[in-house]
Formats: sequence, C-alpha cells, structure tokens
Amino acid sequence: MSIPAARTLPALTLLGVALWSLALGCGESGAPAPQVPSPPDPKLVAGGLDQTLVASLTKLTEAVNSKPSDAAAWESLGRAYEAARVPAGAQVAFGAAAELNPKNPKLWYRAAITAGRLGEVELALERLANVLGLAPDYGPAWRRKGTWLLDLGRAAEALPAFERASELMPEKSDAIIGLARVALAEDRVEDALGLTQLALERAPGDPYVRSLLGNALRRSGQSEAAVPHMVAGQNSTPLYSDPWSEEAARSRRKEEDAIQRIEQLQEEGRFDESIELVRKAIRESPTSSKLPLRLGVALMRAGRYEEAVAHYDAAVLKFPGSYELAAGRAAALNTTGKLSAALKAADHLIARWPDRSVAYLQRGAALEKMGDVPAARAAFQRASQLQPSDLRGPLFEGRMLAKLKRFQEAKEVLERALELPGAAPPLTYFRILLAVQASTGAGPASVKATVERARLIHGDEADTLLR
Repeated sequence: MSIPAARTLPALTLLGVALWSLALGCGESGAPAPQVPSPPDPKLVAGGLDQTLVASLTKLTEAVNSKPSDAAAWESLGRAYEAARVPAGAQVAFGAAAELNPKNPKLWYRAAITAGRLGEVELALERLANVLGLAPDYGPAWRRKGTWLLDLGRAAEALPAFERASELMPEKSDAIIGLARVALAEDRVEDALGLTQLALERAPGDPYVRSLLGNALRRSGQSEAAVPHMVAGQNSTPLYSDPWSEEAARSRRKEEDAIQRIEQLQEEGRFDESIELVRKAIRESPTSSKLPLRLGVALMRAGRYEEAVAHYDAAVLKFPGSYELAAGRAAALNTTGKLSAALKAADHLIARWPDRSVAYLQRGAALEKMGDVPAARAAFQRASQLQPSDLRGPLFEGRMLAKLKRFQEAKEVLERALELPGAAPPLTYFRILLAVQASTGAGPASVKATVERARLIHGDEADTLLR
C-alpha cells in the first residue's frame, strides 16, 4: 500500500527530526533529558495556506519558542499543522510533544502517524514501539505496525502484528485486510481469497476490499470474476477504524463549532450566553489559545471591562507567545483607563513584534487620552504604514482631530486614506467623514461622493448615513 503524498518542509528540517532525539543530557531522574528541535517556520508553508491558518501557526510557534519544554504547546502546534494538512510540521511538533511527555501513548501515536505520512516508515515504527509499550491492547496500533512493515517488504514480520490486531478487533475488517495482503505477498492466493471474502462480509461497502478481492481472484485465474471487483475498487484506499485518530479530528471540529456558535451569539448581542459557552469550551480544550481570545472579546463587548482585564492578565501568562491576547490586554487596559499600564503593554508589544500594526493603535489610543496628540498621531500613522489596508489608523487619527475641532486636518486624513487601493472602511468611518465635511463647509458634491462610495461598499445600509 502506498504512503499518501505529503507537502513537506525543507529536507534539513526533516533530517533534524531524525537526529534530535539523540541529544545528550540528564534530567532530575537521571534519564536523558529530551532536547527538542526548533519549531518549523510557518513562513515556509504560508504560500499554500489561508492566512488565518498561517496566523494561527505563527501564534502557536511563538508559544513554543517562549516555553520549549511545554508538551501541551507542542501538541497544539502539531494539531494545527495537521489541520492545515502540513504533515512535516505536525511530525516535528508531535515528536517534540511525545519526547517531553513520554508516558502519553496518544502523543507517540500522532508522532508515528505523521512520520508514516511522510514516508519515514522506520521512524514511524520506532515511535509506534513506544505506543505499544504503553497501550499494548490498542488494536489499530498493531494494524498500523503490520501495514508499515508490509510497506518495507517485511511480510513475515507483519503477519504477527496483524494477527494481534485481529485478536483485539475481531469484529472489524481492518486486520483481515492486512492478513489478506500478507497472504498475497507470500503468494498464498487461496488464503487471500478466503480472507478477502471474509473482509467483504464485514465491510460490504468498502471499495478497497473489493479491489483486494479482485486482485486475489485474478491471481487465482478467475479473471472474468475479478473484473467487477477491480472496477469497483479502482483507486480506492482502506477505510480503517481508529478511535484515537477520530477523537483528535472530533476535538478539532468541536473547537471550530464552538467558536462559530460563540461568534453567532455575539452577533445577536447575546453576550452572557457567549461568555458561558466559551468558558465551557476552555474547560474542555485548556490548551487552546484561540478560545481565551474569544472570551476576552466577549467580555469587552458585554461591557465587563474589569473582568476582561483580569482574564487577559491570566491568559497572557498562560500563552506568553500570543500576540492577539497581549494586544487584547492592552485594549482592555485602555478601555478601563489604566493608561500607564496600557502604554507599557503597547510598548512591550512593539518591542517584541515591531512590524505589526495593532500595538501602535493601542499606543496611540493611550497617548491620546494622556493628551499627547503629536505622539498619538505618530502612532496612528505608523499603524497605517504597516498595514495600509486596515483603515483603523486614519480612523483613529481623524476621530481624534475631529474631537479637537481640527476639522480640516481630520478631513484630509480621512479622505486621503479612502484613496488607498482596496480601501473598504466600515460605516462608522463614513459617518465621521460626513460630520467632518459638514464642519468644514464641504459642498453637496463632496457629501454625495462620500455617500456613493459608502453605497459601493455597504449597499443599501449606506442609506442610514443620510438619516
């Protein structure tokens, strides 16, 4: 059976995966202390992924870099790479997580599977040995061992692995398929025929079993009888039972479903319900850094600002590599009037992530409330330079100038930003601009042009600007 094709990271990274477990050193118990590799660089795979996935990988990589001995952080990174279908990154992350938490068979299992997907079958078997040492009664692990041994052409060694899997999963077709493949590899065609027919009874809708039966029939000289099975099973792959893998997939889907429901509740203004739901989700997925961010946003939108500050304080300590959580904390501090702390938080963000815009917005907001208008303008302008498509920089600057009754300057800032390619500001932006235009005595033509531009972006909703 062929190994599925996989998108891989550079060969140097994969070589490092094979070598890092040989590192020397001793822990407190006297056993060799694990030396984990550097995490993969998300930029190496960014071209083929959605930017939301890249941002998530970047955030989780920062968490690993900030605490490389945290097995849970590595596991989260591995799950994210699996969800992004980048098995090379998942292999590095799960391998590190398993070395750091060697008593967890499920981590070794994910590490083995990701190695197998990359064709690193010997490494996969090494990791699987740890699984079977910790969980010797998990049938799918024995089935995988047999499958990988077959891939290496070691049919005689695969046979007892499949036999053990059959003992542990007597009602499934999984091990029977493996035993049939061993029989074909050893040219025991009659045994293969009997086994594939038994597998078909267990899984009558499995096209791979049909393909295997067709192969056995053809090799026994029954070519005509083989044809319909070969056609039905063309290009098929086995449908195996694997509760641990299914559990991992369910966990990812459950978190995604929870986030979608949380966002829906917030859109409906049902903030208290969304807060309770996200807290429940955090209890069920304590290693997720996405969910604490959702909770902070929900608390802020519900007007529970002091709770939001306390939550962000704790979340930033737990996930020190999360830019989004640190930025959320700065925003909460700004909202509650803790301006010195907000400015300090923003400056910390800028020092650590100098090329991201949100920290400059928070710096500008704190400086504006402190009355330092020139410094606030500089911060808002820097945010706009770093991310021109995000019009919050000119929005914040223009709104500040309007409050100071510097209407002409505000008008220039807001109108200039509208000329940027792809500019699509929210209706709030247009409301402020229209108010500024009115204050500067702009003529009907300017007002009409602003409303028409709003209609292009927001459709009929733009008519609310004229009410």
